[in-house]
Amino acid sequence: MRLQGRAGLLSCQPEQSIEKYKRAILAKPEDADLQLELGIAFALNANGTNPLEYEGALEHMLKADQKSKTPESLYDSALLFQQMQLPIQARERWSEATAAESIPEWKKESNQQLEASQNFLLARERRVTALSSPISYLVAGESEQKEGEELALDIATRKWVDQIWQSPDAKRAVQHLGFLLLRDHHDDWLRDLLRINFLPEAQTALMRLAEAARLNLKGEHRHAADAARSAEEIFERFHNPAGALRARLEIVYSLDRRDNPDDCLVS
Repeated sequence: MRLQGRAGLLSCQPEQSIEKYKRAILAKPEDADLQLELGIAFALNANGTNPLEYEGALEHMLKADQKSKTPESLYDSALLFQQMQLPIQARERWSEATAAESIPEWKKESNQQLEASQNFLLARERRVTALSSPISYLVAGESEQKEGEELALDIATRKWVDQIWQSPDAKRAVQHLGFLLLRDHHDDWLRDLLRINFLPEAQTALMRLAEAARLNLKGEHRHAADAARSAEEIFERFHNPAGALRARLEIVYSLDRRDNPDDCLVS
């Protein structure tokens, strides 16, 4: 099964690989390499219109880390965080991958990725002032909005989405950002999130999600997981998979940073 899974990866057929690796893991559930390769298959099968595969990719790569944290697993999970537009988490993983790698060529590659990640975050901080509030985002030029879409999405998740009931500017900014992400990246996650019914409990879900993202950023991972679980439960009741997916990603990330493998596997 492992060889068939690898064959599927090499032939650019990740869906077939996923099924083969799942069957292989049933026979060898403690095999970290199988978990890592399954995570890679999920990552290759993920895109803006199929975001749920990112959850599978993250889950199995972190399982591999918990069983045996290797330079390869750290490198692959850093790439995944980067692909998922989670630059702070990516920077942490590149730092770990650089420290763990012993082969000079791969250590150099990981260090270059780390430097690029750090430079990206420095440039991002310089754009924060222009995009830090809904009003400043709305009055920014089109090119500035386009260049800052990833940053604006991060800020919107942490600071704007839970304000759309009280602030017309926040609502307009989030809706406009959702339009740009769909137009420029074929990413409809934000627009799907906003399809939640405008009821008090839905507002609570968005508040808990924003709180979880803020707490994870501050390093308060236990409280972040609690807030994200609360958000996930409400999103599930409202049949909003976009919100539930992001809440689960916050849970998985918080558990991974707390080195809590058992909870991470069942989240």
